[in-house]
Amino acid sequence: MRPHVSVVIPAHNPGPYVEPCIRSILRQTLRRDRFEVVFVDDGSTDGTGDRLDRLAREQPHVRVIHIPASGAPGRPRNVGLGAAIGEYIQFLDADDELAPRALQRLYRMARANRSDIVLGKFASETMSRRQDLFTRTRATATLANTPQLLDASLGPTKLFRAALLREAEVAFPEGWRQMEDQLFTLRAYLAADVISILGDEPCYYFNKREDEGHISAELVDAASHVEHLRELLGEVGPSMDAQLRARLASRLYRTEVLNRLVGEQFLAAPEDYQEVLFDAFRVLALELFGDVHEGLGAFARIRSRLLLDGDLENLRELARRTQAFSVDARVTHASWTHGRLSLDFRAILSRGSDAHPLTLIERDGSTLLDPAVADDLVGPVDVTGELASIRVQLSVVDRQTALEWIVSGDAGLQLRPVGDANDELRIPSLVGLVQLDTERVGPAERPLDDGAWDVQIRWSGLGFGATDLLRIPPPGRREERQPIWPAVLGRPVRWVVPRAGEDGALGIAIGGLQRVPASIDAAGLRAIRGGALPAIAMPIATDRVGLVESGVLRLHGATGQIDLPARFSGFAGGLTLSVDARAGGHGLVPRGRYELTAHVGGSDAAGLAVGAALVRDDGRFVLLGLQRESTFARARSWLAWTGRSSLLALRRRARAAFRRLPSGTKDAIRAGLSRRRS
Repeated sequence: MRPHVSVVIPAHNPGPYVEPCIRSILRQTLRRDRFEVVFVDDGSTDGTGDRLDRLAREQPHVRVIHIPASGAPGRPRNVGLGAAIGEYIQFLDADDELAPRALQRLYRMARANRSDIVLGKFASETMSRRQDLFTRTRATATLANTPQLLDASLGPTKLFRAALLREAEVAFPEGWRQMEDQLFTLRAYLAADVISILGDEPCYYFNKREDEGHISAELVDAASHVEHLRELLGEVGPSMDAQLRARLASRLYRTEVLNRLVGEQFLAAPEDYQEVLFDAFRVLALELFGDVHEGLGAFARIRSRLLLDGDLENLRELARRTQAFSVDARVTHASWTHGRLSLDFRAILSRGSDAHPLTLIERDGSTLLDPAVADDLVGPVDVTGELASIRVQLSVVDRQTALEWIVSGDAGLQLRPVGDANDELRIPSLVGLVQLDTERVGPAERPLDDGAWDVQIRWSGLGFGATDLLRIPPPGRREERQPIWPAVLGRPVRWVVPRAGEDGALGIAIGGLQRVPASIDAAGLRAIRGGALPAIAMPIATDRVGLVESGVLRLHGATGQIDLPARFSGFAGGLTLSVDARAGGHGLVPRGRYELTAHVGGSDAAGLAVGAALVRDDGRFVLLGLQRESTFARARSWLAWTGRSSLLALRRRARAAFRRLPSGTKDAIRAGLSRRRS
């Protein structure tokens, strides 16, 4: 029977990095008689050929083809494509991995929608690409209605209908060249009728190799790079959609021309190389990208102006200035509501170690870019029309796999005066709120995996993009806030523990009941009652009302250790510990002073210090050092929690309605809100 999918894997000296790749194809949930694996050994000299031959002898659905070293992945991919007999082709690099359900989910998506191409969500340790394409699963998409396909997904590691590639004669360029992946994928996109996007779970993992070369080895050859850019842009001819051509031209100009004239790689390159690259790019820009210039954001527009004018020296100076900019995002308030971590934040662009923020000037009804950036290079730069497009995006990123999930939220631009209200100098800052529900992320609304996650923020606007981690202000700063509570959430119950690293970066640790926080905020403990059945309100959030989990209250005293069965219940978003009624007999606990630890989940769980108690002769507890929470205070907490919950529900509905508005209407609303906040 013809296999559903052929996995084509070129391999040239991957060494031990091929082993995770092999393990990933052997653990696929798609039945092994429904897919084949075609390794193409591209003249490996590190024993890879023998390793793959052994694998093929052990696994009937694995084939190996040996070819002389070709010097590039195009030739082995084409050989694998020609030998593959599957209905669909999935390309995989020999040092990357497929998720266990990848082939099953991708093929199911393809069959259900008669797809020509299916994109699976990826995770990458090697590149920082926006994940906007994967905010939802899309059964049918095209280049016309999903322009992000051109912006962020021109790599070939996708599922392709084999007949599409053969009928349209789509193949990889062979021999060493740049952007061969982009040319192949663009041709496939243009030939496809249906492109599907699987965004609800990861399919592909790009792994980082420790033996990757130094940055200087990545310098492009100017002449061939220009030639290949012409070839790429030529795929969308004048007879095709004008908007599509403009989008591709803008993307190529920004990423493959202007972005190569900034950053560490460009500044560290020899001056004669900079000159050759600059001259080649200038000829190309004058010929092909003049129409794109005016539509660029401010920083890119300045680089473009200097390129078109032939001013390399000032372009170098601009590269040095912009290299200092980074996004600086701080949490201004954090709280839990209904199991969601609400984060208020403020983000600005700062200039490195001196922490001076990017500023704008409001003058005569116009807004101008920070004069220190480029006024001496190109004169004043008007950014009035760009303010509404300044955005930030928050996401959570798995530290181990680099899997990223975008977190929905709201952010608005504020132009704050540097001095008094009449000062024309303004600091552009994005002020926003996100609600992170660790039990429901991504299109499928599944829980985050156990592990350690970073909260990442991405700034885009004014022709500048920057990514960094969201940070909690250090002690002593004006923005300092109370510690963020840990939480016990979900079914089964898991710990979710936000914490700041040494540099203030916000991280979130998630795991089972053994993954206990190191401590809790002692100042947040409250005594609800003493007596025979003591109860303590703990500074731990939860998403449940009533019983959350059972466990023990452990007493440590001169007479030894005593465990009392305890209940951990949710009330107004917080966790309450109460001794179970079954443990409440008089005289059960000897008289004395005891240190108390709470063990959520059972006696084997790690303990959290929750104060001390004095046990009287009659067995009644007197909780020591804990502020008493009155009935009135608990009622007020309940009302406040209910009010916040209702407000957040209204905000969620408003955000959903806003997302359904046309893009032009959204931009107008953002611009109006920015002016109002200013």
